[in-house]
Amino acid sequence: MQLNEYLNSWVEKGTHENPEKNKENSFTLLGLNSGEYKYKVKCTDRYGNIGFSDIRIFYVEINSLSSSAGTAEMTKQDEDINSIIDKINGLLTEFEKLDKEEREVFETLEIQKKLDNAKTELSRFKRDLNNLIWRNLNETELKEAEIDIYDQIENLKDEIPTSLSVIDSTEFVAYPKDEDIENITITYLNSKNSKYSKKQEKSFIEGIKELQSLLTVTTKAKVVEISYLSNKKEKITLIEKELKINESSNGLSLVEYIPKEIAKDTSEIEFLFDYETILNDPLISINIKGLDKFAYYLRKEIKLEDIKKTKSVLITGGEIPKGNQITGFGILTNLKSGFISSDNTRILIEVLIIIILSLVYIGYSIKGTKTKYYFGDRKSLKNLKEIKRFIESAKSELDNHNYHEAKSFYRNINLIFKNLPQDMKKEVYKNIVTLSHKLDLFYINKLLDRAEFSIQNKNKEVAISAYNEITGLYKRVPLEYKSLVLEKCNKLRQSLSGKNVN
Repeated sequence: MQLNEYLNSWVEKGTHENPEKNKENSFTLLGLNSGEYKYKVKCTDRYGNIGFSDIRIFYVEINSLSSSAGTAEMTKQDEDINSIIDKINGLLTEFEKLDKEEREVFETLEIQKKLDNAKTELSRFKRDLNNLIWRNLNETELKEAEIDIYDQIENLKDEIPTSLSVIDSTEFVAYPKDEDIENITITYLNSKNSKYSKKQEKSFIEGIKELQSLLTVTTKAKVVEISYLSNKKEKITLIEKELKINESSNGLSLVEYIPKEIAKDTSEIEFLFDYETILNDPLISINIKGLDKFAYYLRKEIKLEDIKKTKSVLITGGEIPKGNQITGFGILTNLKSGFISSDNTRILIEVLIIIILSLVYIGYSIKGTKTKYYFGDRKSLKNLKEIKRFIESAKSELDNHNYHEAKSFYRNINLIFKNLPQDMKKEVYKNIVTLSHKLDLFYINKLLDRAEFSIQNKNKEVAISAYNEITGLYKRVPLEYKSLVLEKCNKLRQSLSGKNVN
Protein backbone atom coordinates (compact mmCIF):
# COMPACT_ATOMS: atom_id res chain seq x y z
CA MET A 1 0.00 0.00 0.00
CA GLN A 2 1.30 3.43 -0.98
CA LEU A 3 0.60 6.64 0.94
CA ASN A 4 -1.13 9.38 -1.08
CA GLU A 5 -0.20 12.47 0.96
CA TYR A 6 -2.46 14.69 -1.17
CA LEU A 7 -5.50 12.62 -0.16
CA ASN A 8 -3.99 11.64 3.22
CA SER A 9 -4.90 8.00 2.66
CA TRP A 10 -3.29 4.64 1.77
CA VAL A 11 -3.87 3.31 -1.74
CA GLU A 12 -3.59 -0.37 -2.62
CA LYS A 13 -1.16 -0.69 -5.57
CA GLY A 14 -1.04 -4.47 -6.02
CA THR A 15 -1.95 -7.88 -4.57
CA HIS A 16 -0.25 -11.29 -4.29
CA GLU A 17 -2.54 -14.17 -3.36
CA ASN A 18 -1.09 -17.18 -1.53
CA PRO A 19 2.57 -15.98 -1.53
CA GLU A 20 5.18 -18.67 -0.85
CA LYS A 21 6.83 -18.68 2.57
CA ASN A 22 10.37 -17.25 2.82
CA LYS A 23 10.24 -16.10 -0.80
CA GLU A 24 10.69 -12.52 -2.02
CA ASN A 25 7.66 -10.90 -3.67
CA SER A 26 7.73 -7.64 -5.63
CA PHE A 27 5.36 -5.01 -7.03
CA THR A 28 5.96 -2.61 -9.93
CA LEU A 29 4.85 1.03 -9.56
CA LEU A 30 4.56 3.14 -12.73
CA GLY A 31 4.34 6.88 -13.35
CA LEU A 32 6.36 8.00 -10.32
CA ASN A 33 7.96 11.43 -10.28
CA SER A 34 11.13 12.32 -8.38
CA GLY A 35 10.61 12.45 -4.63
CA GLU A 36 10.08 10.53 -1.40
CA TYR A 37 7.48 7.71 -1.19
CA LYS A 38 6.12 5.80 1.83
CA TYR A 39 4.69 2.30 1.74
CA LYS A 40 3.62 -0.58 3.98
CA VAL A 41 2.48 -4.16 3.45
CA LYS A 42 -0.96 -5.43 4.46
CA CYS A 43 -1.36 -9.16 5.13
CA THR A 44 -4.56 -11.16 5.58
CA ASP A 45 -4.57 -14.82 6.61
CA ARG A 46 -7.13 -17.50 5.75
CA TYR A 47 -9.12 -16.71 8.91
CA GLY A 48 -9.50 -13.03 8.00
CA ASN A 49 -6.94 -11.71 10.48
CA ILE A 50 -5.21 -8.55 9.21
CA GLY A 51 -1.74 -7.24 9.97
CA PHE A 52 0.47 -4.41 8.69
CA SER A 53 4.20 -4.00 8.32
CA ASP A 54 6.11 -0.98 9.50
CA ILE A 55 6.01 2.07 7.24
CA ARG A 56 9.06 2.17 4.98
CA ILE A 57 10.43 4.87 2.69
CA PHE A 58 12.05 4.84 -0.73
CA TYR A 59 13.22 7.63 -3.01
CA VAL A 60 12.94 8.18 -6.75
CA GLU A 61 15.29 10.46 -8.65
CA ILE A 62 14.79 10.95 -12.37
CA ASN A 63 17.82 12.46 -14.09
CA SER A 64 17.30 11.07 -17.56
CA LEU A 65 15.56 13.07 -20.26
CA SER A 66 13.76 9.88 -21.18
CA SER A 67 11.51 9.67 -18.13
CA SER A 68 8.61 7.26 -18.06
CA ALA A 69 5.94 7.62 -20.73
CA GLY A 70 3.29 8.15 -18.05
CA THR A 71 5.20 11.03 -16.45
CA ALA A 72 5.88 12.65 -19.82
CA GLU A 73 2.21 12.38 -20.76
CA MET A 74 1.13 13.90 -17.46
CA THR A 75 3.49 16.84 -17.98
CA LYS A 76 2.04 17.40 -21.45
CA GLN A 77 -1.49 17.41 -19.99
CA ASP A 78 -0.48 20.04 -17.43
CA GLU A 79 1.09 22.15 -20.14
CA ASP A 80 -2.08 22.00 -22.29
CA ILE A 81 -4.31 23.11 -19.44
CA ASN A 82 -1.87 25.79 -18.26
CA SER A 83 -1.81 27.13 -21.82
CA ILE A 84 -5.60 27.54 -21.79
CA ILE A 85 -5.48 29.31 -18.43
CA ASP A 86 -2.79 31.68 -19.78
CA LYS A 87 -5.03 32.46 -22.77
CA ILE A 88 -7.89 33.33 -20.45
CA ASN A 89 -5.65 35.70 -18.48
CA GLY A 90 -4.73 37.36 -21.76
CA LEU A 91 -8.41 37.67 -22.72
CA LEU A 92 -9.17 39.61 -19.55
CA THR A 93 -6.64 42.21 -20.67
CA GLU A 94 -8.13 42.39 -24.18
CA PHE A 95 -11.68 42.78 -22.90
CA GLU A 96 -10.62 45.91 -21.01
CA LYS A 97 -10.30 47.64 -24.42
CA LEU A 98 -14.01 47.25 -25.31
CA ASP A 99 -16.04 50.31 -26.32
CA LYS A 100 -19.14 51.45 -24.39
CA GLU A 101 -21.72 49.21 -26.12
CA GLU A 102 -19.47 46.16 -26.02
CA ARG A 103 -18.64 46.81 -22.36
CA GLU A 104 -22.40 46.80 -21.60
CA VAL A 105 -22.68 43.38 -23.27
CA PHE A 106 -19.62 42.14 -21.36
CA GLU A 107 -21.17 43.17 -18.04
CA THR A 108 -24.73 42.02 -18.80
CA LEU A 109 -23.56 38.55 -19.88
CA GLU A 110 -21.22 38.43 -16.83
CA ILE A 111 -18.31 37.36 -19.02
CA GLN A 112 -15.77 38.21 -16.31
CA LYS A 113 -17.50 35.69 -14.02
CA LYS A 114 -17.58 33.09 -16.82
CA LEU A 115 -13.82 33.43 -17.39
CA ASP A 116 -13.05 33.18 -13.67
CA ASN A 117 -15.26 30.08 -13.39
CA ALA A 118 -13.54 28.56 -16.44
CA LYS A 119 -10.13 28.94 -14.78
CA THR A 120 -11.45 27.23 -11.65
CA GLU A 121 -12.86 24.36 -13.74
CA LEU A 122 -9.58 23.94 -15.64
CA SER A 123 -7.61 23.74 -12.39
CA ARG A 124 -10.02 21.05 -11.24
CA PHE A 125 -9.55 19.10 -14.50
CA LYS A 126 -5.77 19.28 -14.08
CA ARG A 127 -6.06 17.95 -10.54
CA ASP A 128 -8.35 15.12 -11.67
CA LEU A 129 -5.93 14.11 -14.44
CA ASN A 130 -2.98 14.02 -12.05
CA ASN A 131 -4.96 11.99 -9.53
CA LEU A 132 -5.80 9.24 -12.02
CA ILE A 133 -2.59 7.40 -11.09
CA TRP A 134 -3.89 7.06 -7.54
CA ARG A 135 -7.05 5.30 -8.67
CA ASN A 136 -6.98 1.54 -9.01
CA LEU A 137 -7.71 1.53 -12.77
CA ASN A 138 -6.56 -0.84 -15.47
CA GLU A 139 -5.16 0.56 -18.72
CA THR A 140 -8.54 0.66 -20.52
CA GLU A 141 -10.30 2.34 -17.61
CA LEU A 142 -7.48 4.85 -17.28
CA LYS A 143 -7.77 5.80 -20.95
CA GLU A 144 -11.55 6.17 -20.72
CA ALA A 145 -11.20 8.42 -17.66
CA GLU A 146 -8.69 10.62 -19.48
CA ILE A 147 -10.95 10.89 -22.55
CA ASP A 148 -13.91 11.87 -20.35
CA ILE A 149 -11.95 14.71 -18.74
CA TYR A 150 -10.64 15.96 -22.09
CA ASP A 151 -14.19 15.93 -23.49
CA GLN A 152 -15.24 18.17 -20.61
CA ILE A 153 -12.33 20.51 -21.38
CA GLU A 154 -13.41 20.74 -25.04
CA ASN A 155 -17.01 21.47 -24.01
CA LEU A 156 -15.74 24.17 -21.68
CA LYS A 157 -13.79 25.79 -24.53
CA ASP A 158 -17.14 26.15 -26.35
CA GLU A 159 -18.28 28.43 -23.52
CA ILE A 160 -15.17 30.63 -23.14
CA PRO A 161 -15.67 33.88 -25.12
CA THR A 162 -12.54 35.27 -26.77
CA SER A 163 -14.04 38.32 -28.49
CA LEU A 164 -17.34 40.08 -29.03
CA SER A 165 -18.59 42.81 -31.33
CA VAL A 166 -21.92 44.65 -31.54
CA ILE A 167 -23.24 44.41 -35.11
CA ASP A 168 -26.45 46.40 -34.65
CA SER A 169 -28.31 48.04 -31.79
CA THR A 170 -31.40 50.06 -30.91
CA GLU A 171 -32.80 51.84 -27.86
CA PHE A 172 -36.37 52.99 -27.29
CA VAL A 173 -39.05 53.77 -24.71
CA ALA A 174 -42.48 52.27 -25.36
CA TYR A 175 -45.74 51.98 -23.44
CA PRO A 176 -48.18 49.08 -23.95
CA LYS A 177 -51.49 49.80 -25.67
CA ASP A 178 -54.76 49.28 -23.80
CA GLU A 179 -55.53 46.23 -25.97
CA ASP A 180 -52.18 44.64 -25.05
CA ILE A 181 -52.70 45.38 -21.36
CA GLU A 182 -56.16 43.82 -21.46
CA ASN A 183 -55.02 40.63 -23.23
CA ILE A 184 -51.98 40.16 -21.01
CA THR A 185 -53.98 40.83 -17.82
CA ILE A 186 -56.71 38.33 -18.77
CA THR A 187 -54.06 35.68 -19.51
CA TYR A 188 -52.41 36.46 -16.17
CA LEU A 189 -55.74 36.10 -14.32
CA ASN A 190 -56.52 32.82 -16.09
CA SER A 191 -53.16 31.45 -14.91
CA LYS A 192 -54.30 31.95 -11.30
CA ASN A 193 -56.96 29.24 -11.73
CA SER A 194 -59.53 31.43 -9.99
CA LYS A 195 -62.97 32.38 -11.24
CA TYR A 196 -63.90 36.06 -11.35
CA SER A 197 -67.07 37.80 -12.45
CA LYS A 198 -66.98 40.00 -15.54
CA LYS A 199 -67.40 43.00 -13.27
CA GLN A 200 -64.44 42.05 -11.09
CA GLU A 201 -62.31 41.28 -14.14
CA LYS A 202 -63.14 44.60 -15.78
CA SER A 203 -62.41 46.51 -12.58
CA PHE A 204 -59.04 44.77 -12.20
CA ILE A 205 -58.09 45.46 -15.83
CA GLU A 206 -58.92 49.15 -15.47
CA GLY A 207 -56.71 49.29 -12.39
CA ILE A 208 -53.84 47.64 -14.28
CA LYS A 209 -54.19 50.16 -17.11
CA GLU A 210 -53.87 53.03 -14.66
CA LEU A 211 -50.95 51.30 -12.96
CA GLN A 212 -48.84 51.64 -16.12
CA SER A 213 -48.47 55.39 -15.49
CA LEU A 214 -46.02 54.49 -12.71
CA LEU A 215 -43.66 52.63 -15.03
CA THR A 216 -41.19 53.69 -17.71
CA VAL A 217 -39.29 50.94 -19.52
CA THR A 218 -36.21 51.74 -21.60
CA THR A 219 -35.35 48.84 -23.91
CA LYS A 220 -31.85 48.31 -25.29
CA ALA A 221 -31.44 45.58 -27.92
CA LYS A 222 -28.17 44.49 -29.54
CA VAL A 223 -27.16 41.91 -32.13
CA VAL A 224 -23.80 40.59 -30.96
CA GLU A 225 -21.27 38.30 -32.63
CA ILE A 226 -19.23 36.24 -30.16
CA SER A 227 -16.16 34.06 -30.83
CA TYR A 228 -15.14 31.24 -28.47
CA LEU A 229 -11.90 29.48 -27.57
CA SER A 230 -12.98 26.44 -29.59
CA ASN A 231 -13.14 28.70 -32.72
CA LYS A 232 -16.93 28.50 -32.64
CA LYS A 233 -18.77 31.68 -33.64
CA GLU A 234 -22.38 32.65 -33.02
CA LYS A 235 -24.72 35.61 -33.20
CA ILE A 236 -27.00 36.39 -30.30
CA THR A 237 -29.67 39.03 -29.73
CA LEU A 238 -29.43 40.60 -26.29
CA ILE A 239 -32.48 42.42 -24.86
CA GLU A 240 -32.02 44.53 -21.75
CA LYS A 241 -34.81 46.49 -20.07
CA GLU A 242 -34.23 49.30 -17.58
CA LEU A 243 -37.10 50.04 -15.19
CA LYS A 244 -38.06 53.37 -13.68
CA ILE A 245 -40.90 53.06 -11.19
CA ASN A 246 -42.29 56.24 -9.62
CA GLU A 247 -43.39 54.37 -6.52
CA SER A 248 -42.32 51.56 -4.21
CA SER A 249 -42.19 48.25 -6.10
CA ASN A 250 -43.40 46.27 -3.08
CA GLY A 251 -46.29 44.00 -4.06
CA LEU A 252 -45.76 44.61 -7.78
CA SER A 253 -44.75 42.19 -10.52
CA LEU A 254 -43.87 42.68 -14.16
CA VAL A 255 -45.36 40.48 -16.85
CA GLU A 256 -43.10 40.20 -19.92
CA TYR A 257 -44.68 39.18 -23.22
CA ILE A 258 -42.33 37.93 -25.97
CA PRO A 259 -44.02 37.39 -29.37
CA LYS A 260 -43.63 34.34 -31.60
CA GLU A 261 -41.58 36.36 -34.10
CA ILE A 262 -38.83 36.40 -31.48
CA ALA A 263 -39.19 33.03 -29.73
CA LYS A 264 -41.54 30.07 -30.15
CA ASP A 265 -41.36 29.27 -26.44
CA THR A 266 -39.29 29.89 -23.31
CA SER A 267 -36.81 27.11 -24.20
CA GLU A 268 -35.34 29.37 -26.92
CA ILE A 269 -34.56 32.14 -24.43
CA GLU A 270 -31.66 32.43 -21.98
CA PHE A 271 -33.05 34.42 -19.04
CA LEU A 272 -30.45 36.19 -16.88
CA PHE A 273 -32.81 36.59 -13.89
CA ASP A 274 -35.33 34.65 -11.80
CA TYR A 275 -38.81 34.35 -13.29
CA GLU A 276 -42.03 32.33 -13.27
CA THR A 277 -43.56 30.96 -16.46
CA ILE A 278 -47.19 31.96 -17.04
CA LEU A 279 -47.31 30.51 -20.56
CA ASN A 280 -44.59 28.86 -22.65
CA ASP A 281 -45.73 31.05 -25.57
CA PRO A 282 -43.76 32.84 -23.90
CA LEU A 283 -45.28 34.93 -21.12
CA ILE A 284 -43.38 35.24 -17.83
CA SER A 285 -43.78 36.98 -14.48
CA ILE A 286 -40.91 38.81 -12.74
CA ASN A 287 -40.73 39.90 -9.11
CA ILE A 288 -39.32 43.43 -9.49
CA LYS A 289 -38.82 44.23 -5.81
CA GLY A 290 -35.42 45.95 -5.70
CA LEU A 291 -34.94 45.32 -9.45
CA ASP A 292 -33.97 48.22 -11.74
CA LYS A 293 -33.21 46.20 -14.88
CA PHE A 294 -33.30 42.70 -16.34
CA ALA A 295 -31.97 41.03 -19.50
CA TYR A 296 -32.39 37.94 -21.66
CA TYR A 297 -30.96 36.77 -24.96
CA LEU A 298 -31.57 34.38 -27.85
CA ARG A 299 -28.88 32.41 -29.65
CA LYS A 300 -29.87 33.83 -33.03
CA GLU A 301 -30.16 37.13 -34.85
CA ILE A 302 -33.52 38.88 -34.45
CA LYS A 303 -34.77 41.85 -36.46
CA LEU A 304 -34.45 44.79 -34.11
CA GLU A 305 -37.82 46.13 -35.31
CA ASP A 306 -39.44 42.98 -33.87
CA ILE A 307 -38.04 43.77 -30.41
CA LYS A 308 -40.59 46.60 -30.19
CA LYS A 309 -43.30 43.95 -30.13
CA THR A 310 -42.22 42.79 -26.67
CA LYS A 311 -44.50 44.16 -23.93
CA SER A 312 -43.79 44.87 -20.27
CA VAL A 313 -46.90 45.26 -18.11
CA LEU A 314 -46.92 46.19 -14.43
CA ILE A 315 -49.22 43.95 -12.36
CA THR A 316 -50.30 44.35 -8.76
CA GLY A 317 -49.71 41.30 -6.64
CA GLY A 318 -52.95 41.70 -4.72
CA GLU A 319 -56.16 39.77 -5.27
CA ILE A 320 -59.17 41.16 -7.11
CA PRO A 321 -61.49 42.87 -4.61
CA LYS A 322 -64.38 40.53 -3.88
CA GLY A 323 -66.81 43.36 -3.18
CA ASN A 324 -68.46 44.36 0.04
CA GLN A 325 -69.78 41.34 1.88
CA ILE A 326 -72.22 42.41 4.60
CA THR A 327 -74.51 40.13 6.54
CA GLY A 328 -78.18 40.96 7.23
CA PHE A 329 -80.25 41.73 10.27
CA GLY A 330 -79.18 39.64 13.26
CA ILE A 331 -80.53 41.06 16.51
CA LEU A 332 -82.04 37.74 17.59
CA THR A 333 -79.25 35.43 16.49
CA ASN A 334 -77.94 34.84 20.02
CA LEU A 335 -81.26 33.93 21.65
CA LYS A 336 -81.46 30.42 23.06
CA SER A 337 -83.68 27.81 21.41
CA GLY A 338 -87.18 27.77 22.88
CA PHE A 339 -86.89 31.17 24.47
CA ILE A 340 -89.86 32.69 22.64
CA SER A 341 -92.16 29.80 23.45
CA SER A 342 -91.36 29.99 27.16
CA ASP A 343 -93.03 31.97 29.88
CA ASN A 344 -90.59 34.81 29.17
CA THR A 345 -92.60 36.03 26.17
CA ARG A 346 -93.73 39.15 28.05
CA ILE A 347 -90.12 39.96 29.01
CA LEU A 348 -89.04 39.54 25.39
CA ILE A 349 -91.69 41.97 24.16
CA GLU A 350 -90.62 44.53 26.76
CA VAL A 351 -86.98 44.17 25.71
CA LEU A 352 -87.90 44.68 22.05
CA ILE A 353 -89.87 47.81 22.90
CA ILE A 354 -86.88 49.22 24.78
CA ILE A 355 -84.62 48.44 21.80
CA ILE A 356 -87.01 50.15 19.38
CA LEU A 357 -87.30 53.26 21.55
CA SER A 358 -83.51 53.39 21.95
CA LEU A 359 -83.04 53.20 18.20
CA VAL A 360 -85.55 55.99 17.65
CA TYR A 361 -83.67 58.15 20.13
CA ILE A 362 -80.29 57.39 18.53
CA GLY A 363 -81.76 58.02 15.08
CA TYR A 364 -82.89 61.52 15.90
CA SER A 365 -79.69 62.26 17.85
CA ILE A 366 -77.45 61.74 14.83
CA LYS A 367 -77.45 64.59 12.33
CA GLY A 368 -78.73 63.86 8.84
CA THR A 369 -79.53 60.14 9.31
CA LYS A 370 -83.08 58.91 9.78
CA THR A 371 -84.22 56.34 12.29
CA LYS A 372 -85.34 53.85 9.68
CA TYR A 373 -81.74 53.23 8.63
CA TYR A 374 -80.74 52.16 12.11
CA PHE A 375 -83.54 49.68 12.42
CA GLY A 376 -84.70 48.67 8.96
CA ASP A 377 -81.49 49.04 6.87
CA ARG A 378 -78.44 48.06 8.89
CA LYS A 379 -76.79 46.89 5.66
CA SER A 380 -76.85 50.43 4.27
CA LEU A 381 -75.35 51.77 7.49
CA LYS A 382 -72.51 49.29 7.28
CA ASN A 383 -71.99 50.26 3.64
CA LEU A 384 -71.85 53.92 4.63
CA LYS A 385 -69.30 53.19 7.31
CA GLU A 386 -67.23 51.17 4.82
CA ILE A 387 -67.25 54.06 2.31
CA LYS A 388 -66.00 56.48 4.95
CA ARG A 389 -63.22 54.07 5.86
CA PHE A 390 -62.27 53.62 2.18
CA ILE A 391 -62.16 57.40 1.66
CA GLU A 392 -59.70 57.82 4.53
CA SER A 393 -57.60 54.88 3.29
CA ALA A 394 -57.49 56.33 -0.23
CA LYS A 395 -56.36 59.72 1.11
CA SER A 396 -53.61 58.04 3.11
CA GLU A 397 -52.38 56.12 0.05
CA LEU A 398 -52.30 59.31 -2.03
CA ASP A 399 -50.30 61.06 0.69
CA ASN A 400 -47.77 58.21 0.35
CA HIS A 401 -47.80 58.53 -3.47
CA ASN A 402 -49.44 55.12 -3.89
CA TYR A 403 -51.79 56.06 -6.73
CA HIS A 404 -52.93 52.60 -7.79
CA GLU A 405 -53.79 51.60 -4.20
CA ALA A 406 -55.81 54.80 -3.75
CA LYS A 407 -57.58 54.20 -7.06
CA SER A 408 -58.45 50.67 -5.96
CA PHE A 409 -60.18 52.05 -2.86
CA TYR A 410 -62.00 54.59 -5.06
CA ARG A 411 -63.35 51.85 -7.32
CA ASN A 412 -64.63 49.94 -4.28
CA ILE A 413 -66.32 53.14 -3.06
CA ASN A 414 -68.19 53.50 -6.35
CA LEU A 415 -69.37 49.88 -6.24
CA ILE A 416 -70.88 50.39 -2.78
CA PHE A 417 -72.09 53.99 -3.29
CA LYS A 418 -74.58 53.15 -6.05
CA ASN A 419 -76.52 50.87 -3.66
CA LEU A 420 -76.88 53.48 -0.88
CA PRO A 421 -80.22 55.18 -0.17
CA GLN A 422 -80.41 58.74 -1.49
CA ASP A 423 -80.18 60.39 1.95
CA MET A 424 -77.01 58.48 2.78
CA LYS A 425 -75.47 59.34 -0.59
CA LYS A 426 -75.74 63.04 0.29
CA GLU A 427 -73.69 62.47 3.44
CA VAL A 428 -70.58 61.24 1.57
CA TYR A 429 -71.03 62.55 -1.99
CA LYS A 430 -68.94 65.69 -1.46
CA ASN A 431 -66.02 63.74 0.01
CA ILE A 432 -66.11 61.23 -2.85
CA VAL A 433 -66.04 64.01 -5.47
CA THR A 434 -63.09 65.67 -3.69
CA LEU A 435 -61.25 62.34 -3.67
CA SER A 436 -61.96 61.92 -7.40
CA HIS A 437 -60.47 65.36 -8.16
CA LYS A 438 -57.36 64.59 -6.10
CA LEU A 439 -56.87 61.32 -7.97
CA ASP A 440 -57.22 63.12 -11.31
CA LEU A 441 -54.71 65.77 -10.24
CA PHE A 442 -52.23 63.13 -9.12
CA TYR A 443 -52.61 61.26 -12.42
CA ILE A 444 -52.21 64.48 -14.44
CA ASN A 445 -48.85 65.07 -12.73
CA LYS A 446 -47.82 61.50 -13.56
CA LEU A 447 -48.70 62.06 -17.22
CA LEU A 448 -46.78 65.34 -17.25
CA ASP A 449 -43.69 63.55 -15.93
CA ARG A 450 -44.11 60.83 -18.57
CA ALA A 451 -44.45 63.42 -21.36
CA GLU A 452 -41.39 65.35 -20.19
CA PHE A 453 -39.32 62.16 -20.05
CA SER A 454 -40.49 61.15 -23.54
CA ILE A 455 -39.56 64.55 -25.00
CA GLN A 456 -36.08 64.29 -23.45
CA ASN A 457 -35.72 60.88 -25.09
CA LYS A 458 -37.01 62.20 -28.45
CA ASN A 459 -40.18 60.10 -28.29
CA LYS A 460 -42.68 62.76 -29.31
CA GLU A 461 -45.44 60.28 -30.14
CA VAL A 462 -45.67 59.09 -26.54
CA ALA A 463 -45.57 62.70 -25.28
CA ILE A 464 -48.48 63.66 -27.58
CA SER A 465 -50.50 60.67 -26.36
CA ALA A 466 -49.90 61.72 -22.73
CA TYR A 467 -50.88 65.33 -23.56
CA ASN A 468 -54.16 64.22 -25.15
CA GLU A 469 -55.00 62.23 -22.01
CA ILE A 470 -54.10 65.22 -19.82
CA THR A 471 -56.47 67.43 -21.84
CA GLY A 472 -59.43 65.18 -21.07
CA LEU A 473 -58.65 65.06 -17.35
CA TYR A 474 -57.90 68.80 -17.13
CA LYS A 475 -61.39 69.71 -18.36
CA ARG A 476 -63.15 67.93 -15.51
CA VAL A 477 -61.15 69.14 -12.50
CA PRO A 478 -62.27 72.32 -10.67
CA LEU A 479 -60.53 75.67 -11.20
CA GLU A 480 -58.48 75.48 -7.98
CA TYR A 481 -56.96 72.19 -9.16
CA LYS A 482 -56.35 73.49 -12.69
CA SER A 483 -54.23 76.32 -11.31
CA LEU A 484 -51.85 73.78 -9.73
CA VAL A 485 -50.85 72.26 -13.08
CA LEU A 486 -51.59 75.08 -15.54
CA GLU A 487 -47.98 76.22 -15.89
CA LYS A 488 -46.68 72.69 -16.54
CA CYS A 489 -49.43 72.02 -19.07
CA ASN A 490 -48.63 75.21 -20.97
CA LYS A 491 -44.93 74.35 -21.09
CA LEU A 492 -45.74 70.89 -22.42
CA ARG A 493 -48.05 72.32 -25.09
CA GLN A 494 -45.35 74.76 -26.19
CA SER A 495 -42.72 72.01 -26.31
CA LEU A 496 -44.95 69.84 -28.50
CA SER A 497 -45.74 72.77 -30.82
CA GLY A 498 -42.03 73.44 -31.28
CA LYS A 499 -41.93 76.76 -29.44
CA ASN A 500 -39.01 77.62 -27.16
CA VAL A 501 -39.75 77.60 -23.48
CA ASN A 502 -37.67 79.71 -21.09
